[in-house]
Amino acid sequence: TPPRFGGDVIVKADGVAAFAGRDDRSQDEFAVVAAGYEPSGVRPDFAKRIQRVLLRRLWPLKVRVLDLEGKPLASCHVRVGRDEHVTDADGKLEALAPHDEVVLRPVCRQDLDHLTPVQHAGDQVHEIRLRPNGTFVGQVVDKKARPIASVRVVARRENEDFDARAVPLAQTTTDAQGHFRFDSFSAD
Repeated sequence: TPPRFGGDVIVKADGVAAFAGRDDRSQDEFAVVAAGYEPSGVRPDFAKRIQRVLLRRLWPLKVRVLDLEGKPLASCHVRVGRDEHVTDADGKLEALAPHDEVVLRPVCRQDLDHLTPVQHAGDQVHEIRLRPNGTFVGQVVDKKARPIASVRVVARRENEDFDARAVPLAQTTTDAQGHFRFDSFSAD
């Protein structure tokens, strides 16, 4: 597609497309799009009679999105490259992607998200298990239910022994009313 000249130009069977009336002073970039290939932007080189444009082939990518218990997540929006897809009732979707590392960005609900790189090759189904990722709030009070300010609150994994030297999952300090908050706090 030459942007300033309107509609698309169809490539012939030999892979050649011709444009007339071009001006080498223009700063146009051509969008080269072919079904089953990754789109490419090309700045024309008018010094060459024929300019080659290499497009990368895309292959079917199969993804299944599940929660931690293995239940499928329907209507989950998954970004594959520039395109967004939605999972079906079984948590599945198919998209076209290059045969190499692909980053998937699923967003199912506000409390479920994850950034997942997958090595895409062959015909396997890539399972993504999402864990809750939300907010946890609380308040520290004394025995008479009076708020305590400036208390260090530490989050650790379940069943993890307390060790003052260990790096916690998260930590914060209570405010003047004894309130604290953890954002992006995972279920485990």
